[in-house]
Amino acid sequence: MIPRIRMATGAAVLLAVAGLVAGCGGDKSPGNPSPTSTRTTDAPSTPAATASTTASTGGGGLAQVQGTVLLLSFAGAQNGIYDLREGQLSLWYGNETFSFAQSAVVSPQGTRIAFIAVGDGDNGPLQVISGDGTYATLGPETLLSEFLPVWAPDGASVLAVDGPAWVRIAVPSGAVTPVNAPNGYTISKFSPDLGYALMADGSGAVAAHVDGSGATPVVPPAGKKFHRILSLSPNGHDVIADVEPPDFPGGDAARSYSANAIVDTRTGTVLAVPGGGTLTSGYYLANGDAILRVTAGGADTVLLVSPTGAVLSQQTVPPSAKDYGLIGYVPAG
Repeated sequence: MIPRIRMATGAAVLLAVAGLVAGCGGDKSPGNPSPTSTRTTDAPSTPAATASTTASTGGGGLAQVQGTVLLLSFAGAQNGIYDLREGQLSLWYGNETFSFAQSAVVSPQGTRIAFIAVGDGDNGPLQVISGDGTYATLGPETLLSEFLPVWAPDGASVLAVDGPAWVRIAVPSGAVTPVNAPNGYTISKFSPDLGYALMADGSGAVAAHVDGSGATPVVPPAGKKFHRILSLSPNGHDVIADVEPPDFPGGDAARSYSANAIVDTRTGTVLAVPGGGTLTSGYYLANGDAILRVTAGGADTVLLVSPTGAVLSQQTVPPSAKDYGLIGYVPAG
């Protein structure tokens, strides 16, 4: 588990909404980092609509990744994001900071990394690492790291939580635009294409279009609750989640990679894992595909799965990466 120092009160409202958490929280995450003396979070802050660019303290420039599984390591000597393809693991970008571990996400094109550059607390600006190894400090310094930043499908902006609400931050200009929740809802999670969201109000949780239309109550599996939800499908129907008994204790706001079920939230039906095996993590992609991490027969495998459940490709996770967290996939082409 990536430890949290404290949880900001502004995040508590969002985190409490119907138990739906936007890709963070949980007590089963791999890794156990501690802050280091070398931090990318020490860059000078800038106004919300401007950007400052300086040399990154991470692993230099980013080689573009395509057709690759992305794993985050904070369990070994060399921490950062790893590129897994054809069963081979290589460090793509090294960074040992707490901020990076808590919130780093890769753009859909595999050309940039964004994370919330907090110091010793929960709030900070957005930092975007570009292909030349420089980073831009963007947006307000009040963004919350409990909620992972969300890349727009075109890689031109990032959504993040500022206080009680989401904002869109343009990349690289840094211009900030509020993201208004419809009908009095609070948004806790977006689908990767930004078409749907998990929302809640005083009457409960729903999955709906981002304009609030088509709201459908979120139904957990019988006798279970949604402990953590990692990802919402682009059609708004399914989630990849950790489901637990109702009396299962709540977790903290640490980043989580764990999931044990694919659930149709309209009915609470637990869907079969394509190809069999036991689900341990996963995320939806904007095109409707899913990247699933499963174990079967003692093997740890990452599957790329179509919306119809067909296994398109698979990668064996080496034993050395057993504790690395799945954070995404960059399609080829």
